[in-house]
Amino acid sequence: MVVSEAAGFYKKLGKTLVDVLNDLYEKYGYYLENNFSLIYEGIEGMEKLGT
Repeated sequence: MVVSEAAGFYKKLGKTLVDVLNDLYEKYGYYLENNFSLIYEGIEGMEKLGT
């Protein structure tokens, strides 16, 4: 619902949500986040974790 309201609001201003997102990127910059998971299974995994 909020996204629909935002889209309607910015449409009245002649902008799309992509335009608004690009404006935010220009103002605050880009941020890249990267995460990963390591999975250790079984007894071998417990030994690698030291538990």
